[in-house]
Amino acid sequence: ALQIFHLLFIEAVGNYVKVCHLHNEQVQTDMLRSTMKQMEETLHGYPMIVRCHRAFLVNLGQVEQIISQSGSTQLLIKHCHESLPVS
Repeated sequence: ALQIFHLLFIEAVGNYVKVCHLHNEQVQTDMLRSTMKQMEETLHGYPMIVRCHRAFLVNLGQVEQIISQSGSTQLLIKHCHESLPVS
């Protein structure tokens, strides 16, 4: 089972969600047949998991940096060097 603090972010991809997490210090991605709404409901007991954008749930504990430029804000995620949009 996924340890919640290993979760980096979840991205909506059509009828699936892409779950990006750490496994043995490596970034791993799993595709699950689920919706963002279902994932939000599953994770609602974890206040550090927030919806930062309609397509993304992020683990605030894994945010390395908040980048704000020309009116848009992005979250830089530790370990995977991806930046997620904030709406």
